[in-house]
Amino acid sequence: MASISADYNKNGELYYIIRIGSDHSGQRVTERFYPKRKGNCVMLRSKKTDAMALKYAAELEARVKKEKEERRPVEKPFEIAISCKETFQQIGDKFIAEMDSIGYAGNTQSNYKLTLKKHIYPVLGGYSLSQLTEPVCEKFLQDCSSTLGKDVCKKVRMIIGSIFDFAITAGLIKENPIKNIKLKEAYLMKRHRVKKREMDTPKTYSMEQIEELKMVMNGQPLKWRVYFTIVLETGIRRGECCAIRWENIDFNNGELYIDRSCNYTAEKGIFFDLPKSGKTRTVMLGDDAIELLKELQWIQAKNPSEYVFTQRGKPDVMFPQVPTKYFHNLEVEYSLPFHCNPHKFRHTFASLAARYNTSQMTVSALLGHSDLRSSERYEHPYTKAEEVAAKRVIETIGGSTIKPSGKTPK
Repeated sequence: MASISADYNKNGELYYIIRIGSDHSGQRVTERFYPKRKGNCVMLRSKKTDAMALKYAAELEARVKKEKEERRPVEKPFEIAISCKETFQQIGDKFIAEMDSIGYAGNTQSNYKLTLKKHIYPVLGGYSLSQLTEPVCEKFLQDCSSTLGKDVCKKVRMIIGSIFDFAITAGLIKENPIKNIKLKEAYLMKRHRVKKREMDTPKTYSMEQIEELKMVMNGQPLKWRVYFTIVLETGIRRGECCAIRWENIDFNNGELYIDRSCNYTAEKGIFFDLPKSGKTRTVMLGDDAIELLKELQWIQAKNPSEYVFTQRGKPDVMFPQVPTKYFHNLEVEYSLPFHCNPHKFRHTFASLAARYNTSQMTVSALLGHSDLRSSERYEHPYTKAEEVAAKRVIETIGGSTIKPSGKTPK
């Protein structure tokens, strides 16, 4: 998929830098796109120019892909599936061993291993690839839907599909037998009626739910009031929030620099990596968030740590799974009539930003999906559009309304 960033040249002309994968010779393709303008008027970045850039990027990507296809050397046909003797588990283990080089994150690798061991290998592990036909795979997925939840079923299907794709790349089979199998809603609801409620659960919080959460959070420990305020106002990922250090916060300008993510696996323990997009970014914080952070920093001075969110009684960084457990317990303790988890704040932020007709590119930049250069973002944290969008979201939710206690020294 193409990555796009906007800029202005020394004459004040708007242009977009479009980067896509490599061409037939292995060279990375980078082009500049200047939106057409009428007369001598200066073209400013807008939703319309973003759409023009996206259209040009799609055309460029299609053109490069076509050229690569035309210049691709003739390959020897793969061995037919029926002659492949390796079992699904053997291929799956080879896939797991290659995940790191393919580019899968540590958390994903750990999750895949657990799902394979618990749900997939006990049933499909002994099958040879030639035995795993589409009807066999469909029957297995239907059986899963009657015993597992919706999200687990989708994960199982995704992992099986990834292993089959890996086998195709290795030349062991010619087609993915599950590519045409879809998880039907009837299957996913088969287990019991609770699954229907899960399927109907919105991925965002309504304004009424946000207000209810604010009331609940006002009675929670300061660390969790700070966490709630930050993820609500910025939409950053769970791991990005856990990884925040005090040096990442600009108290004077109300900005937060996101430069890494906190992860955990049983094999590695806690470790840090770049954000999911591989890029750093700066986000805006409201006044209440800044005051809450000052209060937490003052209290934390008794047990100093470089991290904002620490383990109880220790200066070590908080485990990234803890926020999910905390908000789940909050949902149960207060009998909240809606599902509560940290990632839902991210969807809510995106939804609120889009409500003001914010361009998709601007929302992506705020959420860390864009390809903006890290050095430029650190020195020039926002485009005007991003700043406006962030302020509107903070204003819509009324700041955090999680008020500081006023305990910080004046």
